[in-house]
Amino acid sequence: MGSFFSLVILLALTALAPKSLAASPEGANIRAKISLYPIGGFEVTSEVLDGIGQRIGNAFSASELRVATKTLKSGMALRDQHLRERLKADEFPDITATNISAKDGSGTATLSIRGIKKLVDFKYKILSPSLAEATFALKLSDFDIKEINYKGVGVEDEVEVLVTVPYEGK
Repeated sequence: MGSFFSLVILLALTALAPKSLAASPEGANIRAKISLYPIGGFEVTSEVLDGIGQRIGNAFSASELRVATKTLKSGMALRDQHLRERLKADEFPDITATNISAKDGSGTATLSIRGIKKLVDFKYKILSPSLAEATFALKLSDFDIKEINYKGVGVEDEVEVLVTVPYEGK
């Protein structure tokens, strides 16, 4: 169950990431940091992103970015299975970000997870001439993902997401 929460967060991050499921640009990735209670945590990651950002000066934009839920990995097969079940991966195979707009280090995007859309604020920094990193916090309960608990270990509602997004332009 905890892995499902992780996948949701990771997918949300991926929604802010670049295009091309077949071959993501070098360096593109998504990391969602999941905290557990009473103690512990893990990361959900993907290096397969669909979409690319556009940069003009200090402004960034993208019409749509997505990640396939099947590409999210936590390092544990059972947790990955639970994650896909919680994300309803058969019904909603992708997590998307649309209407992405950013300037001067911050921005907004509309995330769609499990068919539920929410506006998310994010911060970003430029890593290289072709990569930027976006960070944001995501509440799983905003996407109707609640009470994730497996054998007495639960998933915290808030997840930290980091997405390394390829971009074009200067």
